[in-house]
Amino acid sequence: MAAEIAGLAGTPSPQVLSVQGVAGGTPIPVGTTPLPSTSTVVTKVPGAIVNTTLLAANAARLGATLYNSGNKAWFVKLGATSTLTSYTVAIQRDAYYEVPYGYTGIITGLQAVANGDIYVTELT
Repeated sequence: MAAEIAGLAGTPSPQVLSVQGVAGGTPIPVGTTPLPSTSTVVTKVPGAIVNTTLLAANAARLGATLYNSGNKAWFVKLGATSTLTSYTVAIQRDAYYEVPYGYTGIITGLQAVANGDIYVTELT
């Protein structure tokens, strides 16, 4: 049987999770269901050895996926300037990547050797 652990409100404790709320017990709304996507656009981007925009920033984006159909890795960055040493993920040949939910900024990428397309699907 586990030992009971108690904490004192407002006092930090490594064994107690403190949840802050609104005074007076007002409920804090928490979203648990993502919005459904009603539209997709698939774009084929050819292999490139220079920084290339794969997706422009889009506040209406609900999700995005990238599929590397080529023989060489794509170095993809959730941000403005992807390089061979500054990237978010290296998508290997015949691999798939899902952009984290909620990311609506620019997505860029490049290859060390231009060889094969990357298919970008944006869900809105």
